[in-house]
Amino acid sequence: MSYKSFEEMPVWKQAMDLEGFGRKHIKDKLNFYYDARGSLSETRSHLIYGQCVGYFTLTELEEYGRLIDNIWRELNSLIATLRLNY
Repeated sequence: MSYKSFEEMPVWKQAMDLEGFGRKHIKDKLNFYYDARGSLSETRSHLIYGQCVGYFTLTELEEYGRLIDNIWRELNSLIATLRLNY
């Protein structure tokens, strides 16, 4: 079966309904959060490019940027908390 987007895939929909707390060890969690933060930076880069080529307005880019900043702060808080316990 062919999908136009990963969001159409039943497995993705099911995974969204399941809370992903499978990382049991602090080191694993830290690595996961570091990876997530890296992906967040990549997302910001893609959004900037998307605005440059007209996919997003500057207003949309700023809105997404604020969301990214909030997520970044949350990830940093999680990382800092885990590093205290590691």
